[in-house]
Amino acid sequence: MKKTLSFLLSCLLLFACACSSGVSSDSFSLDDSSLVSESEVLSFAIKNAYEGETVDLLNENLRDYLSLTDESKIAMFLRSRMGQDYSISKAMRIEWEGGKSPYVVTVATDSNCTQKIQSKTFYAQNCYFDARIFLPGHTYYYKVTDADGNETEIDSFAVMQAPRIITVSGVKNVRDIGGWETEDGRHIAYGKLFRGAHLDDITDGGKEVLWSLGIKTDLDFRTSTEANSATQSPVSDLVYERISITLFDRIFDKGSQDLIRKAMVYFSDESHYPIYYHCRAGADRTGTITFLLNGLCGVSFEDLTKDFELTSFFGTGSRWRSAIEVDAGIAYFTEDGIMNPAYDNYVAWNKLYMEMMSRYGQESGKLSDAIAAYLLDIGVTETEIENIRRILLD
Repeated sequence: MKKTLSFLLSCLLLFACACSSGVSSDSFSLDDSSLVSESEVLSFAIKNAYEGETVDLLNENLRDYLSLTDESKIAMFLRSRMGQDYSISKAMRIEWEGGKSPYVVTVATDSNCTQKIQSKTFYAQNCYFDARIFLPGHTYYYKVTDADGNETEIDSFAVMQAPRIITVSGVKNVRDIGGWETEDGRHIAYGKLFRGAHLDDITDGGKEVLWSLGIKTDLDFRTSTEANSATQSPVSDLVYERISITLFDRIFDKGSQDLIRKAMVYFSDESHYPIYYHCRAGADRTGTITFLLNGLCGVSFEDLTKDFELTSFFGTGSRWRSAIEVDAGIAYFTEDGIMNPAYDNYVAWNKLYMEMMSRYGQESGKLSDAIAAYLLDIGVTETEIENIRRILLD
């Protein structure tokens, strides 16, 4: 009996000590984690956490170019950077510490990391993700899981709005035409149309990139001679179509309009999407079609021009809105709108715009209305025009 009383008194004493020290009886436990030394807990965490910040994956030189608004500075930038290649986007770097190798890095579009866009295994405590998997203007979430199933906390980052540059081995000048803002505050959708140079030299790795983008159609604007009379795409499983269009202000020539109409009708059919369209360098004929498509949807001429001139930094030669001259140290674009008058290397971006507005833009003064009027004039229907806008506008 005395032993029993002694034991009960000891328990009451322990309880009283716990209460007096501020520890409740509910939380007091011999296996409470608060009693484990911090040095015994393995740290497994994201090392370079972004915490929702916005990251810029665009090459910094291209960002500098896109930020310019003064025409003289734009002209000097283009002229002084001739031949330079800025086509490689920044990769997304993720670092972590602790845990046990191998590690699985999951990237997703939702805060719970269930809607995965990529899940890959790594053996080092860092990794890079190709910028092409991220859509500018979107937020992404990621976590790391180690070999024992331990997970880091979910981190996130937002991608700054920018042209989406695509690296395709064996192919130059590839980019998504999406992302540009329209006159009504909407945006051209990403993942619908991709522009670039010909695919004749594409590597197996390059083909994997096009397949990963879900591209269904290879739309070729070259002549039969340029394309070596091709009847199928160098990339298997892609539908091949060739429409040998003309370029710049030559689209107003009567002999050219049927092919422009055929191309635009092709873009009005959603079953062809996503489409990779190209000429030889992905610059002039490709640029002319991009002018018509994005301009029709309401992208400003200033932004259309920036997109056209980006080609200057993708290894296919300079493309300027007009020729550049320098007087007393000040660069400027010539007023005729022609960069190169040579028939077989004709570049006349500003002249295309001036002719479009002169012929079709007088009623409203809006480029989108002028392009719509031109397309109606050459036989594209109102329904086909609206289909293009519906497909391309985000």
